[in-house]
Amino acid sequence: MARTRVGRGALAFPVVVACGALIGLAGAARAQVKPGDANPGLSQSGQTSASHKTNSRIERYAKVLGLDANQTEAARNLYEAYQKDTSAAAKKMQSVLQSAQDDMNAGDHAAFEKGVQKSMAEHAEASKKLTEKFLGDLKSILHEDQASRWPALERLRRREQFLNSMMSFGGIGVSGSSVDLIPIVRKLTEGEAGAKLSRESWRRLEEMLGLYEMDVDRPLRERQQNLEDEQKTMGAVQHFEQAEFEKKLERDRKVDLEIREVNGKYLKQIEGLLPEDLAKKLADNYQVRAFRNIYKTSGVAKKMSAAMRVPGLSEDQKSRLQAAMDAYRKEARAANDRWAAAQYKAETDGRATGGGLVFFAPGGPGSSGEKVDPELADARSARRAVDDRARSQLEGILTPEQMAAIPKPEVGQGGLVRTVSVFGDDLGEDAVFVNDIDMGDDAPAGDGAPVVIIRTVEGPGGGTATEDVKGKK
Repeated sequence: MARTRVGRGALAFPVVVACGALIGLAGAARAQVKPGDANPGLSQSGQTSASHKTNSRIERYAKVLGLDANQTEAARNLYEAYQKDTSAAAKKMQSVLQSAQDDMNAGDHAAFEKGVQKSMAEHAEASKKLTEKFLGDLKSILHEDQASRWPALERLRRREQFLNSMMSFGGIGVSGSSVDLIPIVRKLTEGEAGAKLSRESWRRLEEMLGLYEMDVDRPLRERQQNLEDEQKTMGAVQHFEQAEFEKKLERDRKVDLEIREVNGKYLKQIEGLLPEDLAKKLADNYQVRAFRNIYKTSGVAKKMSAAMRVPGLSEDQKSRLQAAMDAYRKEARAANDRWAAAQYKAETDGRATGGGLVFFAPGGPGSSGEKVDPELADARSARRAVDDRARSQLEGILTPEQMAAIPKPEVGQGGLVRTVSVFGDDLGEDAVFVNDIDMGDDAPAGDGAPVVIIRTVEGPGGGTATEDVKGKK
């Protein structure tokens, strides 16, 4: 793990946030972009998925705007051209950031920041113009009676930008503040499932989703305005004093809590409009998305599933392995539910959770002496214990040779972002935080190339801070 020395008089927390699309730019401390890194446009088979993403997005836009077939095809062509232009802008930006990395490697942090500020400002302006052109062109193909639907498209685009794919976007990130109920409900009620609903139920459901769209848009506007203000004031590289940064976190937390409250309110109301089986599925789907990092498929679960494909397993091994998997799923779900409940309570009370893209070492500088909520820490430990027992079971069922032959699980196309943060002085026990942010296969790709924000927070204390981020859309 790479480490960057920070002066003993200050503790720096570099944060990388991709606005619009989260991609595998290097950790803020190294500002590194490798041309050979994960390609967000490639699936596991090596075939491009860009066309699928484009079609999905344009189909959503077409439905909102009421486009006919010819208009939809024209919109698709406009969006594909827009993607091509923004991709070219991203490559230009990456080239500049690669040059800035040389300054960082040479120890010239000032030159690095200056280079990043300049390139990101230029990129942000270019991206803004490209987006405005695309939207202007899209609006030009509308018929007069379709123009009144444009505000609905703007609300959709805010949900695309600030929900779903933007995990832990605001401040510490409150669970449930990055979930859009509309696509969950739409997917759940399509096909045969939707046929169970009466015409009156459909009418009430559509009415409820319309109210939700309006209510959730209010805090999203505030979230958008806060981001724009920060970028306008400080640019790409943002410096905060500790007290100022804590105020910012609390401001963002309040917005997150408001979004979570709107989601919780409408989740219950929509459940009441659905048959019992669909209502349960909706609650489960929301829970998994609201606490995505808790309910994501664990490494142990992937390894146990992959173990079933190991050649030469005896019938007894298969039977024991299946029993172990069934027991693990049950135990893991119960442990996850406990963990999620503890995290919900800690977030509501404003207690430290140790999660998100920014992490303050428990009791260390920047945490105001506050340790991670004890109930939450216990719940996490209990969840790790379930994994440890399952791992031991697996090793007891398979031979060492069979363990070595377990196929490596495939990575979902939604992509995974891993942050690794180390805080300490290399003299004692450093605080290490690893956070996997699973974007999910259903996370919509953002418009254009990303805008990277690097934030540095200075406060009392000293030590090391490193963050490496790798991922793909």
